[in-house]
Amino acid sequence: MMVLAPYMTMVRMVSSLRTTSRDYNGVDIMKKLDKLLNYLQEIADNCYISSLMHWEMDIVAPKKSIDYLISVKTKIETKTFELATSKEYKKLLDDVINSKEYNELSIEEQRYIKELQEEYEK
Repeated sequence: MMVLAPYMTMVRMVSSLRTTSRDYNGVDIMKKLDKLLNYLQEIADNCYISSLMHWEMDIVAPKKSIDYLISVKTKIETKTFELATSKEYKKLLDDVINSKEYNELSIEEQRYIKELQEEYEK
């Protein structure tokens, strides 16, 4: 199962940027951050669904439904892995990092984005 924490942290971080009134010399970085946030949100949603399904299987699922739940959980985890390792995700990260406004982000925001990039490259 994928680790949910780094994705949720980044979703919260980038979400805060949406509500910040800072001027970034244009909207280019905000568009890129929005795309990245939407992508991270999909990963986080899948991780959350997978966690719920795991709990369901451990706690309350009828024994006859376990095989079906395993099948669905496997599909979700496969999709999550594909999202987290895709070239599209790498491009979204690179687009934000290589934007001219990247240095205007706070040190903490830059660090989270860099951590996501490092995690991707592992």
